[in-house]
Amino acid sequence: MEAEGVFTVGGCIELARMTGMIKYERHRTHNASTLGAGWIECESGEPISGLDVKSKLEGRIREDTGIRILDPDDYSEPNPRLRDVLHEVGTQEELPPVERSPQAAEGFKARYGDAVEILQDGTTATVEIRRGAYIFIPKALNTEYFVEAQIPTD
Repeated sequence: MEAEGVFTVGGCIELARMTGMIKYERHRTHNASTLGAGWIECESGEPISGLDVKSKLEGRIREDTGIRILDPDDYSEPNPRLRDVLHEVGTQEELPPVERSPQAAEGFKARYGDAVEILQDGTTATVEIRRGAYIFIPKALNTEYFVEAQIPTD
């Protein structure tokens, strides 16, 4: 995928060539006439214009290359450029206490165990993250890519 989330004609040509859908020949012939240099569709042996590669082969390219587009889900930021990734950081000193609901505080305790201390006070709880704790925090990704993964295909 390219910068805007769609294939360009050039991108389609390059992927079609790399996957063996088309090949470049310097001296093409078709029906006993010489066509000059250009692209040949490997399956049919027919000449194909560079401009036609996108319209004719883009669907197969998407299926065969294993490229998967980032799709929004119920738990992620719908804009791929604003998706979060968690990264682990170690605390070098005790962090200031934060007030949370008792349920959220229990979530901290379940995730970080002895690295946090919970002080409950009725409807609120105070969470203290101790020195040396390893916690996960979001790291914003301002990416230009819309591709989540490339899955190998045969």
